[in-house]
Amino acid sequence: MKRYLTLLLFVVMAAQLLGSVEITDRNKVVMMEILHLIRQAHYEPQEYDDDYSLRIFNLYLERLDYRKRFFLAGDIEALDMYRDTIDDQLDADDIDLKFIFYRQALGAYERRVEQVRGFYGEILAQPFDYSVDEAIEIEPDNLDWPEDEAALRERWRKWLKYQTILRYFALVEERDKPVDAGLDEIDLDIDFMPGGRLDPEIEAEAREKVLKNTERLFTRLLEKDADDKFALFLNSVLNSIDPHTVYMPPKDREDFDIDMTGQFEGIGARLTDVDGYIKITEIIPGSASWRQGELQPEDRIIKVAQGDEEPLDVIDMPVDEAVKYIRGPKDTEVRLTVLKPGGDIVVIPIVRDVVIIEETYAKHSALRHDRYGKTFGYIRLPGFYRDFSNRVERNSTDDVRAALIELQEHDIDGVIFDLRNNGGGALRDAVSIAGLFIREGPVVQVKDKMRGAVVYRDTNRDIVYDGPLVILINQFSASASEILAAALQDYGRAVIVGSEQSFGKGTVQNLVDLDRAVRPVFDYLKPLGSLKLTIQKFYRINGGTTQWQGVHSEIVLPNTFDTIDIGERDYDYALAFDSLRTVPYTTWRHHIAREALSRASQLRLEDSDAFQLIAERNQRMAEGRDDTLVELDIETMIAERLENRREAKAFRDNQIEHDYITVLDNGEQIDDEAAQETYDNWVAALRKDIYIDEAMSILDDMTQ
Repeated sequence: MKRYLTLLLFVVMAAQLLGSVEITDRNKVVMMEILHLIRQAHYEPQEYDDDYSLRIFNLYLERLDYRKRFFLAGDIEALDMYRDTIDDQLDADDIDLKFIFYRQALGAYERRVEQVRGFYGEILAQPFDYSVDEAIEIEPDNLDWPEDEAALRERWRKWLKYQTILRYFALVEERDKPVDAGLDEIDLDIDFMPGGRLDPEIEAEAREKVLKNTERLFTRLLEKDADDKFALFLNSVLNSIDPHTVYMPPKDREDFDIDMTGQFEGIGARLTDVDGYIKITEIIPGSASWRQGELQPEDRIIKVAQGDEEPLDVIDMPVDEAVKYIRGPKDTEVRLTVLKPGGDIVVIPIVRDVVIIEETYAKHSALRHDRYGKTFGYIRLPGFYRDFSNRVERNSTDDVRAALIELQEHDIDGVIFDLRNNGGGALRDAVSIAGLFIREGPVVQVKDKMRGAVVYRDTNRDIVYDGPLVILINQFSASASEILAAALQDYGRAVIVGSEQSFGKGTVQNLVDLDRAVRPVFDYLKPLGSLKLTIQKFYRINGGTTQWQGVHSEIVLPNTFDTIDIGERDYDYALAFDSLRTVPYTTWRHHIAREALSRASQLRLEDSDAFQLIAERNQRMAEGRDDTLVELDIETMIAERLENRREAKAFRDNQIEHDYITVLDNGEQIDDEAAQETYDNWVAALRKDIYIDEAMSILDDMTQ
């Protein structure tokens, strides 16, 4: 009772102090319904305790002010009373009690936003002193909250100076860039910067552009509606249980996962919001981005421009709003200013198009390796596709089966099964595709909250292909692709090659339409949105889960994402790795000398210029990982910028087509120019892919 009275006192204080923070009836109903669903149906519901309260406290404040540019230390101290009471608020019968911390934190945040809005224009009104020896910390985890308003203003001064320098570089590069030049051909002339001074006209233009972008940022921050503000808080509550349990407001349901795949015209990328950035999570095969080739997963979009128009800053912009500028009619150009994982900032022009559906399906070719005098089959599977509403629609199992049958007509010496960037799909197809390579047996265990594990088996005794098999994976191989790779690894049927481990997503989500979940009395509040809810977990047949840990490669090949935190293990509050009992299964009849294969591969990597360039870059990135201070010195920043470009150019120069690899014609008739171009690009990509080349060498070793 005492704690309840304390909560009641808090809500009275909130009502008196923060009446401007609106809580709508829709917000209240959504909150009640989702908290009920979580307790009833989530695979691993969180106990309402002080640890859960602390998770929500930290996550919500981080998402409100990730870069620590608004709250003062005193604001956080004032909110500290809620650190271990949020769980009690959520558990209270009184619906208004559930919003106490939300209202207090949001109210304090909005007051600081208004305060900063009052002085950023003054900072940008005059040129910065570029001769001062100073640096800016760009890693928020290394920052404390500003102690007072003077410290807050100083943090903003450095941030705006940093943005002005970056915009200045962009203007100089655009002015000096030769016609049709690549990024590596641009040189920055520092002769006109004696004593650290910049060209005054360009510097003034840079500050003006930063001012306009900052004005847009504050307009967005202050014009969010009640539903958007509430969704940020509610998802802090949900993501404190697990990162894949998410509330989607009504307008987000239409853009579920921002999946730009043929239902509308766009660039063909999946986007998400990470720490205020619009991050690329996946490039859709066959899309405009996929064909253009420069945009990659983990890239962060910081600006968007329509053709040659002035770019719009999208940092801190909600994903659903940013995508409105990224999408557009077919054959129009969008220019994305992108922050690469290595720190380089590039402009990527993409001509919008519809996704070429054919490219989302499995593709295959026979590859003749002249040095080894052998032919290998290659299959790439972008995802495990199946239309459950249409029995005659093509599916990934039938397509892979057909590919294996056709490839064996070339008398192949081995098969490369490429699951890189495969984010998953239909579990049924992961199981049945595994069955194409084994006699029969268990493939995966699936466990939910209410019952023990259910074993999914291949019951077809036919083997379509029984020869040497290499499976390629990377950090973006997830879910169903991990199930397939794990099963064939456990059976000893295939050699797993690629990044050290796959993504590690071993959970299953169900989409709940809240309009159908609530009682009819709340019909007047619809639409309410949807809840993506974690309901199951995958386990390997050896007992371990693919969750968090992923699938580990037996032969590790370095790649450009090795030094970047990618995967389930890098999410806050991801469900943990655990294990079940082992399911009885019979391993493959042929022994594979994996250690010998790995040693032979390592020797080849040491002799490969392309792989050594990747390893050297990764070493440099790892050494500088903890160096998050950026010197606001013009010449130093230029030198780093050019070094990143030289490194990128050296890597691109090593991506050459290997003349000892011949892509054999599948016998398909190509009857139009677009199809011929697509096929030519496919052939070129296969011949220059260093990972496919090494996979062929591993297969050659396996067949010795």
